[in-house]
Amino acid sequence: MIDIGFWELTLSGLVALIILGPQRLPELARTLGTLLRHAQAITAKIKHELSEEIQTEETSFHDKKKHMDRSVLDKD
Repeated sequence: MIDIGFWELTLSGLVALIILGPQRLPELARTLGTLLRHAQAITAKIKHELSEEIQTEETSFHDKKKHMDRSVLDKD
């Protein structure tokens, strides 16, 4: 992932403070926090949906395998 250390974060904060000023910096922080929360929620939702889909496919596969195994055993 992204490897940001303490000094990089401090430097980024100082640059943002100089460019944006103390009045707009809190607004930017709130906006970034909101965007990150939305991104995390979307990611969690996608992970959950993929997990459910994989579980459904695994269940379907095991059911088909059991059916095939019974068919083969019944022929003998």
